Amino acid sequence: AEVVLEACRQDAEALEFASASVRGDREVMLVAIKLAPAALAHGSEELRGDPELVGLAVAGQWWSFRHASERLRGDRGFVLPAVRRDGRLLRYASPALRGDADVAMAAVRSYGLALENCSSDMRADYEIAHAAVNQNGLALQYADPALRDEQRIVVDAILNDAKAFRYSSDRLRKDPEAMAVQGMAGGEMPPTNEKAPPPEILESPDGYVEYRRPRAHCWPVVLCAAHGGQLRPADVPDRRSGCVEEDHETEDLANEAWNEFGKGKISAPALVFLRLHRCKLDGNRPRRDCCEGQNDAALAAWDAYHGWIADALRTCVEQFGFALLLDLHGQGHRRLVTELGYLVDTDELLLMDDVLDISTRPTSVDALLRRDGPGAAGRPGGLSALLRGKKSLGALLETRGFRCTPSPTTPEPVKAIPRHKFREAQKEGKAGGDIGAKTGPPSDEAKAVTYFWGGYTSRRYGAADTVPPENSPLEAGDRASWARNVAAVQLETSWLGVRDSILPRRAFGETLAWAAEQLLEAWLGWTMPEDSRG
Repeated sequence: AEVVLEACRQDAEALEFASASVRGDREVMLVAIKLAPAALAHGSEELRGDPELVGLAVAGQWWSFRHASERLRGDRGFVLPAVRRDGRLLRYASPALRGDADVAMAAVRSYGLALENCSSDMRADYEIAHAAVNQNGLALQYADPALRDEQRIVVDAILNDAKAFRYSSDRLRKDPEAMAVQGMAGGEMPPTNEKAPPPEILESPDGYVEYRRPRAHCWPVVLCAAHGGQLRPADVPDRRSGCVEEDHETEDLANEAWNEFGKGKISAPALVFLRLHRCKLDGNRPRRDCCEGQNDAALAAWDAYHGWIADALRTCVEQFGFALLLDLHGQGHRRLVTELGYLVDTDELLLMDDVLDISTRPTSVDALLRRDGPGAAGRPGGLSALLRGKKSLGALLETRGFRCTPSPTTPEPVKAIPRHKFREAQKEGKAGGDIGAKTGPPSDEAKAVTYFWGGYTSRRYGAADTVPPENSPLEAGDRASWARNVAAVQLETSWLGVRDSILPRRAFGETLAWAAEQLLEAWLGWTMPEDSRG
């Protein structure tokens, strides 16, 4: 046990590899959690349901509550006082408690933005929404659309934070009183090029998918996130195959990136994210195997998620002539490094640049290399330069401190290893398969064989003609038209240094926005018009 505790002092994840008896030892866990609250994740089921141990962990790191047992996350006697202290914990409470009026009210009084994690009924509750915007005006964005048209709620939200104005209804944005609170002439809309009309926020009927559709378009970019959802409705059965672990904090990462893309611009790009937990639905898989038993509710969510991604991309192509899809994920096998997937596999990335440049295999970024496409004359090179050259996305992100692969510094995510070693790793589930977004096999071992080089979403939109008929490709007309002008990148972000807290998430979002603009200028000759800047 002493050896384990010493290892925990160096790395909280070390407890994962301890024996079951050690992970079930309460005294060991007590000391480990004091050293590193995240160690709760590796305790036994019984200890992850221990109120004292969980309380100690969440006092150190509130998000450690996600590692508590399902029983404790559904225990009203534990959750109600916990969210009174810190409303952020509501994110990881059971669906039943997120729909409990007392729990929801306690959470939003402590942390207004917890309204996002309330059930749809609670987000439509006048008193709960009003309490939320009084605590944080920006909670207005999560209120039911009908309440964003309620004058008292909107005015109080604006009084708390003037930026809440953008989330009010169209009608109230023209209301003299609301405008006066905002500091504008009564009854008049803001002057031309005022920072953006708020996005149109759409939800699927069951609340499992959200689409933020910009009303003004200044970015040929679409953001999506399929694996960060928290909802676990009882009427959607758990998946029994494939990875079922969430990509921790990727929903928050998508939100921060969306906000950073919008800063200083007349609008943020389109954002689509899936609120269902990955154990219920994997939006990055074909429709036929995205859920258990072809459940109707899950399939409807898949349809909404991909239908809205397609809508956003089509709109971008109509507006700009091209679109860039950034598919946000998380991985835990390569620390402090973000993997960028282009549908170029590990073997191809071992090739010399000259050989890679003449490859005819489709990638998800071929739209950036089309000979008849925009900016063709001024491009900085071929496929190798796009993937790992000085003007690649990896290079741009690295200039601001976020290590990536492929990139000029790490052009080959996976070094050459004997094929039999790779096959052995595949059999053990350490290569070519799903690995958790925060946990996983030992990092050195995993890095040798694992690289997520792109999934279903990047293939469906960035290499649409390569999706077989049984895997729900786009319609033939879409593949022949707007989809030819879509480039897609799968970003498998690091937990440490990117997703582990709000400041790195915000910094990564800011850097990603800057890098996307630089990338599009280098490869397509696109620059954002001055009148699109706030």
